[in-house]
Amino acid sequence: MDGGSGGPRPRERDPQSRLVAALAVALACFALWRVRQGVDHGDGAHVVAQAVRMARGATPFVDEMNAQALGALLAVPFTWVWLQVVGLEGIVLASRVWYLALAFSAGALCYRALRTGLRPLPALAGAVLACTPTAYNLLVTSYNTVPGLALAVATFAGWAALTRPSGRWAAVGGLALALAVLSHPASLPAAAVLGLVLLVLARHRAGVVRGLLLGGGGLSLLVLVWVVAGPGLGALLETLSYTADYQAGRPHPLDRVQDTTGRLVRALVAPATWPAICLAALAALPPLPDRARGAALALVPVAMALPALLSLPTEGQPVVGATSGTYAILLCALLLLPVALSARQEPVLRLLLLVAGPTAVVGLLTYAATTSSSARWGAVVPPVVPLLGVLGVGVVLLCARRGVAPGIAVACLLLPLLGVQSLHAFRDPAPWVAHVRIPEGPNAGLRTTPGRAAEDCGFRTAAASWIAPGESVLAYAGPAVYLYTDGPAATNIVWLAGFGKANRTTVERLDEQGAWPDVVTVLASVARAWDEHAADDPLLRRLERDYGEPVPAGPFWVLRRDGTTTPPGGEPDLAACGLS
Repeated sequence: MDGGSGGPRPRERDPQSRLVAALAVALACFALWRVRQGVDHGDGAHVVAQAVRMARGATPFVDEMNAQALGALLAVPFTWVWLQVVGLEGIVLASRVWYLALAFSAGALCYRALRTGLRPLPALAGAVLACTPTAYNLLVTSYNTVPGLALAVATFAGWAALTRPSGRWAAVGGLALALAVLSHPASLPAAAVLGLVLLVLARHRAGVVRGLLLGGGGLSLLVLVWVVAGPGLGALLETLSYTADYQAGRPHPLDRVQDTTGRLVRALVAPATWPAICLAALAALPPLPDRARGAALALVPVAMALPALLSLPTEGQPVVGATSGTYAILLCALLLLPVALSARQEPVLRLLLLVAGPTAVVGLLTYAATTSSSARWGAVVPPVVPLLGVLGVGVVLLCARRGVAPGIAVACLLLPLLGVQSLHAFRDPAPWVAHVRIPEGPNAGLRTTPGRAAEDCGFRTAAASWIAPGESVLAYAGPAVYLYTDGPAATNIVWLAGFGKANRTTVERLDEQGAWPDVVTVLASVARAWDEHAADDPLLRRLERDYGEPVPAGPFWVLRRDGTTTPPGGEPDLAACGLS
């Protein structure tokens, strides 16, 4: 059975193409439903607020001292247009739909690159698997998502450049490598390894080498010129120094790696994973009949979804393996052996593994060393997604060779991943529990739990009462506030929190600029323990001296520069939101 290798058929339409077209439409419809699920006032709101701030004219490293803001740059043009035409209404849903456009564009590039040597179904499997898993299950343009898309494009474009060979595909790969690093500096080691592997493999192909260097070097040079001519190297260095200061108290990189790997290993050997392990072992055993090995291989992704299914009764923190990021990592660990053992019979697959494998290993370790996020939300997944795509290609090819229909293999790969991506929106449970629609505000059109909907109503009501139109705002430990007001952000970083002594930088910046905010909001949990947090925080002490004591306002507490302790817009009706 010819399941996948052999490349495009220029003079006749491949019969798999119609199925791929139908699947693409179905995926688009599914994605448009999926982005409506979940409301998040933390990580998801943070990156949208970054894009909003830059769309209003803020400059990275100067106004926003956070290198992670670069991950939201691709969303800035769209965000600017949305703000001009609509405003902040529905900005979160709109931002998610924009991310879908970027992800589908990246997927189309991956698909076209893979089609240079594969038939439609394995190419589709590789593209979808590489572009679907996201950290936190969040579908939004950010430092958590763009690097994965860029590394996937770089991997498959680089492979296409080697197999054609093609300088154009090499240039696309080089551009994608540079974009990965630009969107999140933690991607640098993975991108460097991938670039080095491609250069070594292409050492006798001058056109490919030239394309890689021109693509990657060209974009890198443009970024360097922008930094020098725009924010300046001094601002960049100051941002890096500030980042090191406020992260100084966090765990050592080696401790982070140990924690992440320990959690992943424990999840891999947990009882819920045993069925998938057994199937992977059966798929790797040569004495078994080919059809049995093919069926076992196809069922590994299905069995790997068991941890996500078992975690459904719980709200809050899912287990490792229950979100798309950790599911992808664990699935890679299980599929690698059976696919690699058979790769010697598939030259196409062997080259793909050689390109994607080192990137995944190095990237996983460096991401684990730099992230402060818990492993359960899969923040380390971006450098691993290209390998997942490659292993997906391998599953389709090997299943077809062993008598399993390629369409069945593709279904076994895609459906569990899409299911895991949907069962837990970040901070929200399954869709049938998170069913309340947000009627207005920045989260308009999203669905969430009754409790989260009440919280969103509280944010809207309190912000409208306490923050007058155009007033500048500083949000302490609550970046979502910036999405509920049209005033400028008076801060050096959108996600300003309990950074202790490092918050002296914020005080110095506000003093230098004479830009102390009209309104300060403080997350309620922080405000209730004000003295404890203010003990080593110069910003909170300064606010207490100049603004007075914070006033409760529902989900956050408020300090106003004019000293008033009553909301200028009238008392918020928090009871109508279900809040006291």
